[in-house]
Amino acid sequence: MAKKPSGVDDFIKGIIIDTNKAYKSDDIKIASEADYISNISFLSSGNYAINWACTGNPLGAIAFGRITSLIGESASGKSLLADHFIKETQAIGGLAILFEVERARYEERLTSLGIDTSKLIVSGEKTIEKIFEKSIFLVKKIKAERPDLPVTVVIDSVSQASSEHELKEGFNKVDMARAKVIRAALRQITHLISDMNVCFVLINHQTVNIGANMYTPAHLKKTTPGGTAMTYFPSQIIEVNRGSRIKNESGDFLGLQIKVKIEKSRFYTPFTEAKVNILFDRGFDEFSGLFEIMLSSGVVKETSKGWYSFTDDNTKLRKDEIMSMIKADKNTYLEKMTCKDAGLVVIDSDNTIEIDDIEKETEE
Repeated sequence: MAKKPSGVDDFIKGIIIDTNKAYKSDDIKIASEADYISNISFLSSGNYAINWACTGNPLGAIAFGRITSLIGESASGKSLLADHFIKETQAIGGLAILFEVERARYEERLTSLGIDTSKLIVSGEKTIEKIFEKSIFLVKKIKAERPDLPVTVVIDSVSQASSEHELKEGFNKVDMARAKVIRAALRQITHLISDMNVCFVLINHQTVNIGANMYTPAHLKKTTPGGTAMTYFPSQIIEVNRGSRIKNESGDFLGLQIKVKIEKSRFYTPFTEAKVNILFDRGFDEFSGLFEIMLSSGVVKETSKGWYSFTDDNTKLRKDEIMSMIKADKNTYLEKMTCKDAGLVVIDSDNTIEIDDIEKETEE
């Protein structure tokens, strides 16, 4: 191993000072001191299991200063998840902006989720150009007057927004400009919000990829409209899939179980997932899916069939006893769940390489 040269730390400091002086800025920094590297903060989803799947931390899900994409099939729960981001933004004293392209929400529903509609800015704009123009204008305006105010912008949805070209030409010509508009807009937004406490959330529909068959890898069987920019620019892509129905003893339909899977993340291991319950009368149950996450991450272990214990305490408990303890003192138990302790299992098995194969390649 080569010997470390002497005076490296002083040399690094010197070239940083000289470069910033030459360009009359303070952009060049040590990574550990740069706020755009070390000080990213996260907005909660309102559900601890979803938060953990997104970041390895049960208290935060999507990043401020970054773009997040919510994808999934129709009626999978994408809009509801976005509504919870709106709710959590208001809960921390922030401002939420909703571009409701589909115009499918109603006030009573938002209120039942805990959203204060008197403090929610909404737009019914239908063209993708105007949506992005207005969102950029609003962010600049808000940040010029209230730079510390947390802001969440939700566009629901990108796939439903028409382009000006489409509205003008109708069905006569194929719209090839839409993807270019999206790419240019997301490039501007990425630079605009990177140093701001702004969450920018894009909702997009998933459809079956034309030409997919039984031999097509799972991750290629579905697609989202909007071009490659919709997968390139988001720092996080969260896929929402509809699961089984939730019924009571009388057979009444109370809600759905959904699976939230992290398709892309620049902050945590991708392909982590959480299964949580949506209840129609109030949205996500904040503790739903948490026990399974704690079990998979090693915070809780199964000692025998139906009996569990915390890894730092051998007391045998039933699942409902553990959840009662967590609900009674959630701060203490949630602190146990950090990404450094997580034992992750990647669910998507298509095109995977076994760890033994990786080690063989390294040795060769």
